[in-house]
Amino acid sequence: MGRRRIKPIAAVIGALLLILIGAATVAAQVGEVGVITYAVDIDTASVSVSENLSIGTGSDTVSTYIPVEAVELTSSAALVRDSFDDYFDLVTLRTSETTATLEYRLTSTDRGEEGARVNDSFVGFAILPSPQADTVVVTLPPGYRADEDPALFDAREVDKDTYEYASEFADELWGYWFIALADDGLDTRIVDAGEDAIEVVAWAGDTEWLDFTERYVREGVPVLRELIGEPWPEEDLRIVESIEPTKFGYAGWYSRRESQIEIPDSVDSETLLHELSHAWFNDRFYSGRWLVEGFAEEMASTALERLDGQITDPDPPGTPPSGFDGLARWRSRFFFEDSWELEYFGYDTSWYVIDALTDEIGTEAMTTVIGAIQDGRAVYGLDGEPVLYPANDWRRFLDVLELRGGSEEATELFRAWVVPSDELVLLDRRVAAMTVFDTFAGDDLAMVPFGIRDAMSRWNFDEALSQIARAELIRADIADLSDRADRQDLRLPTVIDDLYRSSGPDFSLIRRVVDRTDTLLTVFELSPEELDDANRRNFEAGRYERIDADLSLADPGSTSMLNQNRRSTAVSYMYLASLGALVIMIAGIWLLYGRLKSGVPYPTEPASDPDEDDMEADPQPPPPRPHATSSTH
Repeated sequence: MGRRRIKPIAAVIGALLLILIGAATVAAQVGEVGVITYAVDIDTASVSVSENLSIGTGSDTVSTYIPVEAVELTSSAALVRDSFDDYFDLVTLRTSETTATLEYRLTSTDRGEEGARVNDSFVGFAILPSPQADTVVVTLPPGYRADEDPALFDAREVDKDTYEYASEFADELWGYWFIALADDGLDTRIVDAGEDAIEVVAWAGDTEWLDFTERYVREGVPVLRELIGEPWPEEDLRIVESIEPTKFGYAGWYSRRESQIEIPDSVDSETLLHELSHAWFNDRFYSGRWLVEGFAEEMASTALERLDGQITDPDPPGTPPSGFDGLARWRSRFFFEDSWELEYFGYDTSWYVIDALTDEIGTEAMTTVIGAIQDGRAVYGLDGEPVLYPANDWRRFLDVLELRGGSEEATELFRAWVVPSDELVLLDRRVAAMTVFDTFAGDDLAMVPFGIRDAMSRWNFDEALSQIARAELIRADIADLSDRADRQDLRLPTVIDDLYRSSGPDFSLIRRVVDRTDTLLTVFELSPEELDDANRRNFEAGRYERIDADLSLADPGSTSMLNQNRRSTAVSYMYLASLGALVIMIAGIWLLYGRLKSGVPYPTEPASDPDEDDMEADPQPPPPRPHATSSTH
């Protein structure tokens, strides 16, 4: 993929904690209290780390872990440094004393690399105390301040404009990224992106990142706007240079609540365009993480091709990792403890599905699909009707793809990659219901009662079939009444068609009007003199209460033809409805048999995701990398 990704330091934290907790037990027994200090030095662009470690009773050694990028390692004890994995080294100190000091420096890494950042405007590094430490102290140079949780860090001014941050929760800070900004260490530009102005905020002096971001905002937003077919939805968007996302293992993220994008100092055009796309693709219109991320990546890659001629295509998905049960249930690792394998697979497969659908129906048709989703247009209804349809989840997206976009491959793509295993039967039920619906609707969707279209839009297929059977009886009655009215040189009131189109789910009002019309026509057939000019005008205008006629002439036997038509139509459409129900039942039995035969149980419905606050557009994930431990954190 063209997306830049960042290796997650958190991927190995779980396993290291298990190892280090064992060492912490020894320290607790001897009652030693450890303090680890981090002193930031802007002149050398580094962070000096110092920690006192106690030697356990009956031992002359103590071990701890340090980042692989640590340099200038010194100690009061004999020191041995061994490689542990791609992220950490194991340090063993040997001494006859009861304590030993350990000191090292974290130097600022280059642009786009992983590790600490120390410059004239920004400081960021990971806190990695040993299990013996119960207190963390961070000292910042003059003019720098951290926006840290006061419940976690106690800030105090140790000298003029020089702040120290202390925390007694060292055991909760393993892998925590400490971030501070200089009071005047930011450069800001307002970028004109066509009709839109976007604020870009960079670390002071980082003109390379600022120029890069300005270019892709200025040129990229108009391209995205054209591809998506919708106006720029943000009013006061800020794009901020920050390594905040990297402390969670991501290459950038977008917050709709704060109207802000944060990306690190790497100059990655696809990541920037991906996050810009989230201004359109977020949970405001879409219910399903895979839709949000799949569309954002597809638009980013297409825009990049138009801007730079750089073509990136997704690879077909491989074997799904453990725990995968359709993209519809892919949830954010930012809020859950799912594996990175699931995270990578979810991102890549989401893009693959959206890209395949775009290739099939074309960019223009996909723009139509996006417009239908974001405007709330009914897929089985008429533009301008009240928007009473469900959230834009995979069901509605499938309907819009096929009925608005003309896709013929969407159902099978959804069956393979999107739909959870216990919901696959819905696809078969949908096919059966659509067969009956298409027969009923013919070429005139506008004459399908609202209740039926609403039930189909909500995937309420049993209700839709039931309403179709009742509606066809009424439709046949209306056709019969129209023929009888023609023979008397009458027009049926337009209100009959209006009531029929707006009917559902019980059709009680249109039924009463149809029955009253039948009665009046019967009277006029039996007694033509009753059809004077006044009664004719009132009949055609639907003003039945003003008609002056002897309704007692309409005895029950006079409507035998209408009753006969009703019985014939009932047999026909009850057959169709029964056939649809039978297909649905057979599909369910077949799916159940297949699962029982394979020994795979139905998965239980997962708990709904918690309120994910403003992280509607999940940040971009890091790349797949071999884990050093068996942890799946």
